[in-house]
Amino acid sequence: KLFQTWPPPGLKIDYKIVERGVREGVRFSLWEGTFRTPCVDRIYDALPLESRMGRVQFLVPGDMSLTGGLPGGGGPAGAVVHLAATGDQGFSRRLRLAFPLLKQGVCS
Repeated sequence: KLFQTWPPPGLKIDYKIVERGVREGVRFSLWEGTFRTPCVDRIYDALPLESRMGRVQFLVPGDMSLTGGLPGGGGPAGAVVHLAATGDQGFSRRLRLAFPLLKQGVCS
């Protein structure tokens, strides 16, 4: 039941395209989203500044939008969520895993 109301009400993610191109023969769009960390104000105020804003990235086929899917209907074969590992300071490690998956039609 936890994920039946995901994302939580009030969680607004602002997305923008940060990169478009061709890698390993596949056209892609890399979207980045930012959101306010979802917690009560007392906890939010106690967080370090770098923890108050969350970031996500979404790698999709080049002609896919986040809301409309692929032109002509349909969608990707699936999607994978890559969580940060210890010492992972950015998205580079996760993107190294994501591009080979995209060749198989799987978004990350």
